[in-house]
Amino acid sequence: MVKAEATKEQILEELRMQQVSKNFSNDFKYYILLYGVFNQERNIIKNWVKHEELFIKLVENDGKMGRKHLMQAIVQYFIRRYPQHGVYAGTFCKVLYDQEVFE
Repeated sequence: MVKAEATKEQILEELRMQQVSKNFSNDFKYYILLYGVFNQERNIIKNWVKHEELFIKLVENDGKMGRKHLMQAIVQYFIRRYPQHGVYAGTFCKVLYDQEVFE
């Protein structure tokens, strides 16, 4: 889990370390970051704007495939990790649209 006082650079470095140490491909970094940043205590809808830049950097680095992997991770978040939050999935998609994440 990401510490509240961690900088964006520290978070991205920790993500890279987790990815390498677990021998995960690049495809899993969105999944790892999403679960590390957003949990029961840190709601994805209320805290997205604060952490959005992390995900945008990953998407920019991976291009079109990055968008696909981010969306897959978000679906996994709402379906598998926190299915009780599924009622907020539509609201979260609206937040993404309003922030023009996929433009």
